[in-house]
Amino acid sequence: MEVKHLRTHLVLHLLELAVIIAAIALSTVMVLNTMRDENQGADSLLEPPGFNGHLYSIAHVERDLEDLGCNIITFTEFYPESTIFYMSNYTDFRRIAYTTQYVLMKTEQTSDEARETVHLFATFDGTLFQHSIRFQHSNAEEPPEPTFEDLEIAGIRWTPNSAFAIVVENTGTKNVTVHHIEVNYVAIASGNVSPATPFPFKATDAAKTITVTYTYTNGSSYDISVVTSSGHEFTDHFTGGQNEPYADGQAGVWLDHDAVSWTQGNITIYLRNKGTSDAEIDAVYVGTSSENLEPQTAVTYTPSTTVKKDGGTITITIDYAWASDTRYYFTIAPKLGQPHKFDEKAP
Repeated sequence: MEVKHLRTHLVLHLLELAVIIAAIALSTVMVLNTMRDENQGADSLLEPPGFNGHLYSIAHVERDLEDLGCNIITFTEFYPESTIFYMSNYTDFRRIAYTTQYVLMKTEQTSDEARETVHLFATFDGTLFQHSIRFQHSNAEEPPEPTFEDLEIAGIRWTPNSAFAIVVENTGTKNVTVHHIEVNYVAIASGNVSPATPFPFKATDAAKTITVTYTYTNGSSYDISVVTSSGHEFTDHFTGGQNEPYADGQAGVWLDHDAVSWTQGNITIYLRNKGTSDAEIDAVYVGTSSENLEPQTAVTYTPSTTVKKDGGTITITIDYAWASDTRYYFTIAPKLGQPHKFDEKAP
């Protein structure tokens, strides 16, 4: 009787275990079906924010996926009903996770806790993808937080029809190399960029001003991208001819003019420095087109050739025999920093 009673209990326990396993399998299938239905027929993968390419633990994986906005569903047992496509590259898996916003996660750990493995699953366009990562633990201290790339275009200033200057901040925690600049996703030649690309940009550096020679059209839309050597693109949208000042003060020397005054035989320019560094004016050029500018020698600077930072002003008076109803082009060049180019029509 006792043996029979024991067998009955054993059968009941096995039935309970089967029910639990079936429930887990059913819930897994339901989640996969939901993920598959939501992403069936998706056109293309989205590009997630930059990733430094190294993970230290399962906690880092979870934090990275959460930063991407993913819903993480953890399972101890996993019974997929479809064929799995194994991915060896975590960066590629991140694109799928970022696009779908759903990730199934299963973790494993050895009995001595020396190793742990995380299995990640996501569906895209009806296909189930898996990526697995194994971590080897030791008694070493917790590794430092991963670094990341993040650049921000904080302001822009347009030079009439010929160029623009952007203020770029390194708001990440990683030193980067600016590889090139793109306008509407077309790379600009290094010779048309100042400073010439590629150039280093440390996380501790102050904001940088990058000037690009580019013929634009007022009112047209432009997507301007700063691309790093690791392939990350940091893009912002601008309208040709519409300046967007840098909120914290323009980096370096940033010249602008408040007004131009025309008197017989003279042109007076009221110049302002909106930057964070003093400017020393080196030369002034005037012409009837942007191609035939000539250096001016009869120039008076009041009070001096130095324009103080943070809004300092000077007056530049040029002895010049101008003609009425004629458009003139000006370039005011500092010894350091970008020249100020503009055009005005004489009265």
